Amino acid sequence: MESKSQIPRIFFWSLPRTCSTVFTKLMSFVDGAQIWLEPYDCCFQTRFMLDADKRTPEMEGWYKSMFEATRLVSEGKSPYSGKMHPIRTSVSYSWVKSELEKDEPGKDFIFIKDQVPGVVDHLDAFPNNQVPCRHVFLIRHPVRVLSGLRRYVLRRTTADPKTYDIRTAPMYGKVWDQHYEFWKYVKEHLDPDALIVDTDDILNKPHAVLPKLFQQLNIPWKDSYLKWPKSDDIVREWKGVEDHFLRGMLNGVFDQAMASEGLLPSKPLRNLEDMSKDIQELSQQYMPTYEEMYAQSI
Repeated sequence: MESKSQIPRIFFWSLPRTCSTVFTKLMSFVDGAQIWLEPYDCCFQTRFMLDADKRTPEMEGWYKSMFEATRLVSEGKSPYSGKMHPIRTSVSYSWVKSELEKDEPGKDFIFIKDQVPGVVDHLDAFPNNQVPCRHVFLIRHPVRVLSGLRRYVLRRTTADPKTYDIRTAPMYGKVWDQHYEFWKYVKEHLDPDALIVDTDDILNKPHAVLPKLFQQLNIPWKDSYLKWPKSDDIVREWKGVEDHFLRGMLNGVFDQAMASEGLLPSKPLRNLEDMSKDIQELSQQYMPTYEEMYAQSI
């Protein structure tokens, strides 16, 4: 058996609006798991939001929630104090690398839920080659991803829904292409056995899909993992950055996942003709890469 300093790091690369935080909550109750929430994405978002040249009036709601989260944590008013580092502005990519290389006494694996934009320009921030790493890519039909991302952005900005184009979305306008290209890179350079799993397959066929995923990752499966407490108390056992998580709660990013107590079947796919022009064009553009990845999914 591997020494505890060599337990695997499982990187779970998600797209926006793919229920990745719900799955992360599920993983929180798996025996021997240590959860990390978006350490690379936190560094990426912090750099982006503190760059005055990228600040726009439409994004003021996002900035306000970031500064409010930092204030609450600094004043000891966050309900999520636990294993997380408190403040985002005091972390860096080198810090993430160092932390993910550390031993985790009593744990069997480290599960890192993150997003590709946070790491594509910082590949040197991965744990060193002596640390075993696995990579899992979460995918979902582009209509679901793009329409969900568009609704999310419009609820939190002052952009006009009639004219807004998701391709201009701050931070994540190119996330689909980045996700696909990074998967190709990982397969070639980091993990030739990188796995792919589709959100709707997890939601609609959990008893079929999740045991296969766990088997591929050498994690013993239990059917009891499909139910968990509705409480968000488990967050205090996660690692990451506290004000990054709290900002997500203030913005409504994580609240549904935190209130979850199991997986719910996905809703019927909406007709493409009912979508805005940007979603129609991008969905058609991204279908070939989605189909390529789905053909290799679990």
